[in-house]
Amino acid sequence: MNSLRVLIVCCLVLGAFGSSLYKEEDENPIWTKNACTHNSARRVTFSYDPVAIEDLKQRINSTRKPTPPLQGINFEYGYNTDNLDRWLSHWANDYDFDARAALVDEFDHYITCVQGLNIHYVKVTPKVEGKCKVVPVLLIHGFPDTFLTYLPSAPYLTRGCVDGVALELIIPSVPGFGLSGGATKPGFSNVEVARVLKNLMNQLGYEKFYVQSGDCVHLGSTMATKFPEAVLGLHTNYAFTYNPLAFAAWVAGDIDNSLVVNSRLADRMFPLWDHLKYFITESGYLHMAATKPDTLGLMVNSSPAGLVALCVNVASYGHRHGYVHKHNGGLEDTFPLDLLLDHINVYWMTGSMTTALRLFAETFNTNNYNEGSFKESTNVPTYVMQAKHEVLYQSPLQLKIKYPNLLKTEVLDDYGHFVAVEQPELFAESVINAIVEFEEWHQNNGQRCEL
Repeated sequence: MNSLRVLIVCCLVLGAFGSSLYKEEDENPIWTKNACTHNSARRVTFSYDPVAIEDLKQRINSTRKPTPPLQGINFEYGYNTDNLDRWLSHWANDYDFDARAALVDEFDHYITCVQGLNIHYVKVTPKVEGKCKVVPVLLIHGFPDTFLTYLPSAPYLTRGCVDGVALELIIPSVPGFGLSGGATKPGFSNVEVARVLKNLMNQLGYEKFYVQSGDCVHLGSTMATKFPEAVLGLHTNYAFTYNPLAFAAWVAGDIDNSLVVNSRLADRMFPLWDHLKYFITESGYLHMAATKPDTLGLMVNSSPAGLVALCVNVASYGHRHGYVHKHNGGLEDTFPLDLLLDHINVYWMTGSMTTALRLFAETFNTNNYNEGSFKESTNVPTYVMQAKHEVLYQSPLQLKIKYPNLLKTEVLDDYGHFVAVEQPELFAESVINAIVEFEEWHQNNGQRCEL
């Protein structure tokens, strides 16, 4: 009976989202009516407009007193408003906009035009001497984080030559997120965003490159699936497959865990109903974003309080299982307030939350699902990093259905969805190890050399 209930829930989760009727025929369409036309990348400065800062502070100071939480409730009903005054007060009075922007501006920022969209990216080049192969790596952030996610790990990723390989990083703002422009017509799904990012890399002179990504509609996996001629290898810290066979294995494993997963990791998947119930309960933002993104975006684009509530609630859910039962959502137990506000501030200053949320609606619909990016095999070599407190866990048995060239699953005994921010050096080590393995795999004509 429980297995039947799980199957019904899976069908509802996969099929409940609306069906987009829009289909873009042009291979590389222009996605905005105010299309840019320049062909070269230009260097830009990362800074915040003083007028925008003053406007933000005025809005914070005029925030209506929120409704207090129910007795005994933490984050179970969403963002706990007992924390709101402290967040807003810090943002308005203690957050040093100029100093925080200066830290970000220490990196090299660029804007270029891809398919009519102004695309922002950071480029970090390794300092290497002697004989060393420099390989390009595209790092794709998720939600509700931004390109800032990868900056703490950048110095470790580019520290030098490791086993004859050094990494050159391209860290874009995902189209529609933060400093990159968003589409003004429908159809801008995960596949089309992946196409823009692939074209960005090609435009910058990288015909072939490696990809790292976590969540945000699995953009890295989508790129590797749709453009295997360009992607040399995929490192991901959130691997997940929607293949029906993987769900069938999940149900079978609920009856006998040993059929699907190592006993040491069984509690990351089972009891299955408990994990799915938690995901469905805590992903309410996703259901709304996938169906009514403009309504949700309107709520937060004009309200600093609303933006804090959305971002903190979503990030808390992804950071640790059970933090829903903490009065402050738990994020501050790991991350400084300024670091969290850095990401929120990017969304606020660019007014980009609506265009960011639209990606979920354009991606999670029946037409896009049937189009195949979620179901097709991803044949490029893949390396998976799995934090203990990740949103959902799937075993190698399941992942190999989607990723037949899965070289390794690196299982961590701690950390959460934002491992690149939480443990930047550990994250960098994993990415470098993956690329060394990918290089070996290619040198052996697609065969892994077992030691």
